[in-house]
Amino acid sequence: MIDDWGVREHRDIYAEVLPTWGFPPPGSTIVPAHAKTNASAQVDRLLKASEAAEALAMMHSFAFGVRLNEGSSDWTMSCLPQYSDAPNQRRATTITIGRNEVFHVWMYLDTGRIGDWGMLVGERDDEDNFGELSTIIELEKTRHGLLAKGSGFDSFAEALGHQLIRKCAENVIQNRRKAGSKRQGEWHNPRLARLLELDTAGKSEEAEIIESDWDVPISYAMGSIASRRHQAAFRRNLLKNTVPVACAVCGIDVKEILEAAHLIPDSQGGRASADNAILLCANHHKSMDQKMFTWTAGAPQWKPGIKPF
Repeated sequence: MIDDWGVREHRDIYAEVLPTWGFPPPGSTIVPAHAKTNASAQVDRLLKASEAAEALAMMHSFAFGVRLNEGSSDWTMSCLPQYSDAPNQRRATTITIGRNEVFHVWMYLDTGRIGDWGMLVGERDDEDNFGELSTIIELEKTRHGLLAKGSGFDSFAEALGHQLIRKCAENVIQNRRKAGSKRQGEWHNPRLARLLELDTAGKSEEAEIIESDWDVPISYAMGSIASRRHQAAFRRNLLKNTVPVACAVCGIDVKEILEAAHLIPDSQGGRASADNAILLCANHHKSMDQKMFTWTAGAPQWKPGIKPF
C-alpha cells in the first residue's frame, strides 16, 4: 500500500480530470443550497469548488485506506451537509458508520478551499498511543471517539505519511463495522460514492441518480491519464530521434499533427521504443489503427480494395 494512501497522487489525477468535465473554473466558490445531502445536484456544487480535487482525493484515500470499499451497506457518505454554526463553511463530506462520524472535510464557501478535517483514529482513551505525533495532528476526544484533526490538504497528506495514524484509523473503523450498524439512507449520496468507486449499487429512494458526462470512476480516469502521459513521452522521444520529422506515409511535416504510432500495438505487448514506432499524421495513424494498411518492410501495405491516399 502507498505510504500516504495515495492522496497526493489522487489529488493530481482529479486536478487533471475535473477540467475535462468542465469543473472547476479557477477560484470557484461553493454556491450553498438547502438541499438534501444525498442529492445529485450537491455533487455538482462540490465539483465546482476550487479545491474539489483535494476534497475528492481526501475522501477517496481515506475510504480505500480504511477499506470502506469492501462492502457498502454499513456506512454513509453525505455531500455538503449544512451546519448552522459555520455560516462561511460547509462540509464537503461527512462519512459515518451508523450515526458515528468517522471522517469529515470542511470547505470555505467563499473560496472553495479546504478547511479543517477530522479522522477517527481510536477510542476516547487512546490519546497516549500517539506520542510525538501530537505535534503533527490535533487530537480531540469526541462522543464518536478520538479524532485526529488538522487544517488544509497538506496537513492531511502529512498525517497520512505516518503509518501509525493510518493503522489506527483502519483498525478503529473495522472494529466499528464489525460491531454492526445500518446505513442512514437519508444521508447517503450514491452519486458521490459511485464517482469515488465506493458504491456500485448506489440505490436510495431519496436520491435520484443522474447520469452525466463526468460520471467516470476514478480507476478509469487514472488509466486514461497514465496512458496519455505515456503517449506524450513516447511521441516526444520519437520526434527527437526521427529523420525526417514527417509522416512516414504522406510526408507531411507539420509537427502539431504528427503522432507516435506503435507497429505492434500496446494490447499485443508492443514496446514504446524506436524500433516499434513510426511517425504518422493523424489521418494515417487512424487508418493504420483501422487496419486499412499494415507497415511492412518499411512501407505501407494497403488492404485490398483500399485506394492509397
